[in-house]
Amino acid sequence: MKHAYADTAEGQVHYVTEGSGEPLLLIPHTPRSWTYSRHLIPLMARHRTVIAMDTLGFGGSDEAEPGFRIEDYAQNVVHFLEELGLSRTDIWGTVTGACIATEVAAGWPSRVRRLVLMEMPFFITPEERASRIEVYRSETPGTPREDGSHCIDAWRMALSGYDREDETVGLPEEGFQTVTDHTLDLLKAGRRWTEMAIKVHSYDKAPRLARIDAPTLVIGLSEDSPHPYLKRAPEVQALVPNSRLAIVDGGLLSVTYGARADKLSQIVLEFLMPDGG
Repeated sequence: MKHAYADTAEGQVHYVTEGSGEPLLLIPHTPRSWTYSRHLIPLMARHRTVIAMDTLGFGGSDEAEPGFRIEDYAQNVVHFLEELGLSRTDIWGTVTGACIATEVAAGWPSRVRRLVLMEMPFFITPEERASRIEVYRSETPGTPREDGSHCIDAWRMALSGYDREDETVGLPEEGFQTVTDHTLDLLKAGRRWTEMAIKVHSYDKAPRLARIDAPTLVIGLSEDSPHPYLKRAPEVQALVPNSRLAIVDGGLLSVTYGARADKLSQIVLEFLMPDGG
């Protein structure tokens, strides 16, 4: 993989790229960086030019300006694509990335050929949304503590998402890399994790989903968070005019490595093919 930076009006954006062929932009969830897709990128790069960006404020990218909204992150994606000389691309966004990708597709439809939205957070009522936002404001995940205990908490949180058939067996080398990547992203994000989570949950995506013209694949995960707002892929798909739904076995981290990553990449690649519907 090649690492690079793109200069945009909003700041430098770090990204990695691999492969050849039609471009596919990956936008990760908060507080992850390109490393979330470390094992998926080579699978997708067999058929595509994969570009995995770090959202402003996370990974190796510059921090966003105060007051940045989801619409502003979408504008930054457009500027990023312009800097790379790409007038049109496929986009795959996950959670936060799905919200940003939705806004790109709704606001700049000519920029998006096909769209993949994975684990889009979706609220049914304003009360449900407000309740979740209040949780983030009170818990303040990612806040550093002087005794360093937040480092252990970050490792434990990352480890809890790594799926092992036998918990008595130690982590394989791939597992240590995956959990380490996750932990470093958590620690580097710090309080920005909380700030971005509030922005994502405050963003009213329903009217924007209805404005998407691009063929869209909505992906839900079978083993993810118990939070109901992350389990509403059918409701999201119902709002997108030209869309299809796929429920994939796994959780937000476990679908990125091993056999589950192979299956997920196959589903997405089939959709992105010219005759993918």
